Amino acid sequence: MSRRNAGVPRLKRGWLDFLRAFKPSENMVVINEQYVASAPSKQNIADIFKGRWISGFPDASCVSGGVIPLFHDARITWLIERCGGSLASMRVAELGPFEGGHSYMLLAAGADAVEAVEANTLNFTKTLFVKEIFGLNRLELQFGEIETWLAGSDAPFDLIVASGVLYHFNDPLAALHNMTKRTNRIFLWTHFMHDTYMPPGDIRLGAFTGKTTERVVDGFTCSYHLRSYVGAQTKTAFCGGVSKDSIWIGHDAIVQALQYWGFAVEETMLDPDHANGPSACFLATRIGCVTPPSIEAGDPSG
Repeated sequence: MSRRNAGVPRLKRGWLDFLRAFKPSENMVVINEQYVASAPSKQNIADIFKGRWISGFPDASCVSGGVIPLFHDARITWLIERCGGSLASMRVAELGPFEGGHSYMLLAAGADAVEAVEANTLNFTKTLFVKEIFGLNRLELQFGEIETWLAGSDAPFDLIVASGVLYHFNDPLAALHNMTKRTNRIFLWTHFMHDTYMPPGDIRLGAFTGKTTERVVDGFTCSYHLRSYVGAQTKTAFCGGVSKDSIWIGHDAIVQALQYWGFAVEETMLDPDHANGPSACFLATRIGCVTPPSIEAGDPSG
């Protein structure tokens, strides 16, 4: 017996030998999938939804997720450029942050604050994870339905970003009007109806019910086209509106409505052949509103 263990009861010596030989990384067996055995890391957070991320995280983060570059999205880059290269001093409302990629970009461009509204529990939770992973302290998340939020408050914003949401709404013209009452700048990326780009017989019209109605908001009239989710809303991975159907409006209706309410409209990245329907980016600026000067972008974590 070694002097080191002299005087130590045999049972206790056995435990000491075991502890000296024990290596957690080699011997730990996780018996419940709700636990993790590795040291804390940002990747551990992302891996809670492993295989369920759409967005690819910034390369510099060394965090693995999806593959679509929504943390470096050309649409948001164009928006920032059109705002003078910076969103400094701006309070931004983001309608539907999805997985937080655009929130990250808006804050990296210097936004003072981003208030993001999300109704999808999975996307809300993913964006919370992104907030934690990247330390997005100036990101405020609201969990609730966007159209109701737009109609229920008159709090002003310097910019409203609505990427990928307008065509999921139940009352898109009213939503647009409510945006114009809250800000001097509106950015949209959206699908829309268009007789030339999506003519009768186009396979993309298959989800539309054929029901068309007229809607009047604050003196402006446009056509509403009812589109079904065709059962997709019952799937866990569904990412759309809160109802089984949504309303699409025409390209010209979007532009003309914004002009009617006093905005000049720029358009870019037209994609008439998008698999889900024609799409484009729109930036509406209230006539007389001055674009902020360009300054160096900031740290998204702030």
